[in-house]
Amino acid sequence: MDVGDLLEDHATTPVPESRTVGGLRVGLLYSAQAFSVPGLVGGVRIGSALGLLTGVGAFLAGGLFLGILGAVTAVIGARTRLSSYMLIQFAFGEKGSKVVNLAFAISQFGWFGVQLGLFAKAAQGLATDQLGLHLGETTYILLGGLLMVVSTMFGFRLLNRLALVVVPLMVALMAVLLYLVFSDQPLSAIFQIAGTGTLTFNEGVAATVGGLILGAVLIPDVTRFVRTSGDAILASFLTFLVASTLVYVVAAMASLATGIDETLQIMVAVGLGTGAFALVVCSTWTANSINLYGSSLSMSAVVPGFAGWRMTVVCGTVGTLVTFLGILDHFVPFLIYLSVLFIPVGSIYITDFFLVRNQQYHLEDLPKLAAISWPALAAWLVGSAASYATAEEMMTLTGSSTIDALLVPAIVYILLMKARRARTPRAVEGDSAR
Repeated sequence: MDVGDLLEDHATTPVPESRTVGGLRVGLLYSAQAFSVPGLVGGVRIGSALGLLTGVGAFLAGGLFLGILGAVTAVIGARTRLSSYMLIQFAFGEKGSKVVNLAFAISQFGWFGVQLGLFAKAAQGLATDQLGLHLGETTYILLGGLLMVVSTMFGFRLLNRLALVVVPLMVALMAVLLYLVFSDQPLSAIFQIAGTGTLTFNEGVAATVGGLILGAVLIPDVTRFVRTSGDAILASFLTFLVASTLVYVVAAMASLATGIDETLQIMVAVGLGTGAFALVVCSTWTANSINLYGSSLSMSAVVPGFAGWRMTVVCGTVGTLVTFLGILDHFVPFLIYLSVLFIPVGSIYITDFFLVRNQQYHLEDLPKLAAISWPALAAWLVGSAASYATAEEMMTLTGSSTIDALLVPAIVYILLMKARRARTPRAVEGDSAR
């Protein structure tokens, strides 16, 4: 296989059967998003705010929500073999999808900035302790950004091979961290440690969901490579319920047991050595490369015709610049914002695929659709507003901002589509579905 084949990720065409793999492999790849420093940071900050008992409840509720949502979107990817931004075109229209994909890309730039900042801190600590190098954090940000761009340019297969090595090692690291925490004090004592109370339970669930909501909505980008719907469901639950919950719980326990709210300092405090730091660096590299891969796909929808590897370089450069804006200082609010904004997108294209277009997504139908689906954009706006209002306790629908963000846009979208169809009874089939 030549380099040209490695760089071909079928961004705008269905993945051929010959390039499909099993769900376990894809699940391990996608689990790298959880087994990284940002996953640990999320667990530390949410757990220290809620306490362990309430925190575990929030992690499980959020993981179950993500697992179910991700399973449905993953199945769409497996059945259509299309990337997420192509799926979004069916729901939002060619031009309407550009608004959505631009929002995705901006958020992924934020994620890239968060993870690259954490990568730089870990790499700097490792180099200082082991090599005696005293370089500024800026150097590691620039080097890390370059490393992630280069690795992402070689696409899905290279990331898959890397994750197959890194993810099992991160599982082992979680087990060692948990053992060291329990060797210091029993679980019953950790459960009695109170949180700071800076988050409510619903905010904890929203932050948990926000940590991986982009992954749940964009999981078709990888499940289009799986063989069956069952493989897609396995990949989702392995990532969002099993892997992410494990990381969150272990990180929360470690933070509460040590009284430290900085992830890398926790590892030092419990006695984890150089190997742990090196593994964290590699895992964050893998996760951020996957994030960069997704942002490149999103921006390819906004600027069509731009070669994949060139888009990767542009997105990596912008994401690196975001790191210098201090986004890491606003981590938990950033997570809540993500859940409010992007759960409705998944809700709308799920509704469109299963209820509006009866699972019939064919590329040849795209030119027949309206360039902008105003019902989809309106449902997105209303759903996000309802979720935000619930999160800020300005109103109460279901009592959960995450559930509101899922149900409200689906209901609004169906009602608006019925109203549109009632006004255009003689429209051609392709247009009447819009």
